[in-house]
Amino acid sequence: MFKKIAIAADHNGDEYITYVKDALIKAGIEYVVPSYKSEAANDYPDIYAEVYKLFTSGEIDGMILLCGTGVGMCMCANKSRGVRCVWANNKAVAVYGRVHENANALALGVGYQDPKIGLKVSLSKKQIKSVVTSFVKTPFSEAARHIRRVEKLENLM
Repeated sequence: MFKKIAIAADHNGDEYITYVKDALIKAGIEYVVPSYKSEAANDYPDIYAEVYKLFTSGEIDGMILLCGTGVGMCMCANKSRGVRCVWANNKAVAVYGRVHENANALALGVGYQDPKIGLKVSLSKKQIKSVVTSFVKTPFSEAARHIRRVEKLENLM
């Protein structure tokens, strides 16, 4: 289970950090929200890089990553050694990411709208809390097949 999680958000996710904090407090998990030193606060790769530094130093053992679609943060995380990020917009995907892949990072798409192409992504306060809670409270199954698969995944990088 997680001991300390970092919460990172780009400009789309900033207002949702409070909901994630609430879910982590209720689950009894310590958290940190790193400050960003870059003027490019909208650039999710820069924001993610600050969180990854905490991960590689051992200060955190998990991440909750928020951006408009969740995809940019997820892509950053999955390029990083030792990070297994699940993009989840519902409890089921968050749970399976933990049970099967031992995901240590959760990417959430909190809200994005593009009227030109008719796309809309959004999660409510209740949905965010539910997904985060499911993610942090679900243990890895440690079944032999899942351990074997996670080891293979780690060896790809």
